[in-house]
Amino acid sequence: MTVSTTVNTATTELRRFLTITGHRFNNSQSAPEMFSPAEDAAWHELLGTPACTTLCLCRAGTTTDATGVRASPGATSGTC
Repeated sequence: MTVSTTVNTATTELRRFLTITGHRFNNSQSAPEMFSPAEDAAWHELLGTPACTTLCLCRAGTTTDATGVRASPGATSGTC
């Protein structure tokens, strides 16, 4: 498996994780535990970037600010 394949797989899994997180938030549940080191690494690479905000909004329907407060701004642009 190449580095590129590993990164793409981790990003795909991160998208799935955020989708599940969104479903849980919609049902008044807490976020699931992120147990994959590869997902966690992909998450930390994206944190604080516009791509992270877009991905969170598209997949989970919400995002957090620097203090961890969830916000659900309107529609997003870009590809998730």
